[in-house]
Amino acid sequence: MFLTAQHQIPNVRSGNNQWTQDRESTLIGMLARLQYNYKGKYLLSAAVRRDGSSRFKEEPWGVFPSVSAGWNVSDEKFWNPLKSTVSSFKLRASRGTTGNQGIADYSYTPTITLDNDYVLGVATNQNLILGATQTGFANPKVRWETSVSLNGGFDMGFFDNKLTLSGDIYETKKQDMLFPVLLPPTAGGGNNAEVVLNVGDMTNKGVEFAMNYQHAGKLSWNAGLTYTRNDNIITKMSGSNKIIYFDDSSISGHDNDQDLVTALAEGYEGGAFFLVETAGTIKTEEELATYQAIVPDAKIGDLKYVDFDKDGTIGIGDRQYMGSGTPEFEMGFNFSANYKALDFSMQWYGSFGAEIINGNKALAYKVGNHQDLVYQWTPQNSTSDIPVNRNATHNNYRGQTDYWLDDGTFVRLRNISLGYTIPRDYTEKLGITKFRIYVAAQNPLTITKYDGYDPEVGNNGLSTRGIDKGTYPVSSQIRTGLQIEF
Repeated sequence: MFLTAQHQIPNVRSGNNQWTQDRESTLIGMLARLQYNYKGKYLLSAAVRRDGSSRFKEEPWGVFPSVSAGWNVSDEKFWNPLKSTVSSFKLRASRGTTGNQGIADYSYTPTITLDNDYVLGVATNQNLILGATQTGFANPKVRWETSVSLNGGFDMGFFDNKLTLSGDIYETKKQDMLFPVLLPPTAGGGNNAEVVLNVGDMTNKGVEFAMNYQHAGKLSWNAGLTYTRNDNIITKMSGSNKIIYFDDSSISGHDNDQDLVTALAEGYEGGAFFLVETAGTIKTEEELATYQAIVPDAKIGDLKYVDFDKDGTIGIGDRQYMGSGTPEFEMGFNFSANYKALDFSMQWYGSFGAEIINGNKALAYKVGNHQDLVYQWTPQNSTSDIPVNRNATHNNYRGQTDYWLDDGTFVRLRNISLGYTIPRDYTEKLGITKFRIYVAAQNPLTITKYDGYDPEVGNNGLSTRGIDKGTYPVSSQIRTGLQIEF
């Protein structure tokens, strides 16, 4: 089967979303692979994919080659003098490309959405007219997003592999990233109209290390440590617009908050926060008179915005880069031990350097039920930096400011358990091969400065990462039990 111009123009027909549309989508893939192994010492693998997608019109085909190689250095004769200390040593490297066609069908052609009815007429002579509007705008030049990855790494074992160490350094370049771009209502598509564009390029660079030690004896134990760091940067934005805000990056996700805060911007990491800096509340008449030169309708107790671009007004130009939901680095620690009939294990995880926007707090402010509002600015509480509750859409509670920004660093004890196994000399008489009593806990401890429910807010890859829109917190459990085997 071939992808031709005819195959790429199926009819969307009825329906206004992916579940009700009568639509067609075609993906064709071809793969060739070569693998070579010489005595387990030299390893080579090469592959190439050729994929075709009906979601692209002018360039439906993409070619994605990859190659990897490995060398077991410790299998060489010259390594023999070192084997008593460094028992294994392997080097590896790879270069690979992958494609992404993760966009909606028919993004290359304009689409009409039904159920946009309108009432026409005056007074008693009004009629509901069936209507439709164009909400999908054409981009016939949309093409494959390509990721090119380079990786180099090593694996080492010391003292008969009691101590193991592995490391990776990598770089991934995303080219022609695919994203839907929100269009203004003046484009003719109404609210939330979009067009899919290849918006630019992004580079990810990082390192990963893992170390593990095993000790055998009367007290046997195992400990493992991991470290990962990833830095990404938008290296190119296509066209003249060097910053694009994600259309789903409002901080509370409700209709009373339309400020978008997460963006792709050239020179910054993907999903960076761009916010207006605040400087507390207006506390005196002198401060009010000065601030009214920028915001004429401001009142005492309002939140002060910083005029970053010094143009005498507060606007989009006053937004500043203020981090992102991406941590600077992450670490993990695992430990387990056994002594006679006792066993113990625990697992820790830490995320460092990320920021969180507390949209859950913002929503509670907007609806007037957050506990902080008891301490908002009043003439009797004139030193408070909690702004006055005027209404949900007032500047005091808008999502575009750093008022909701928090430190997202945290360390969490994910799992811990302590168990005791009754010796088999006692249990075998009852036909039981194992009788273990244990107490365990899941997520019992989190160390963080974040004042929301849970710093591990998750969300998607870029647009809402680090935005807490009321994310259900991770549950904590403490349990005890019996493990019986017959």
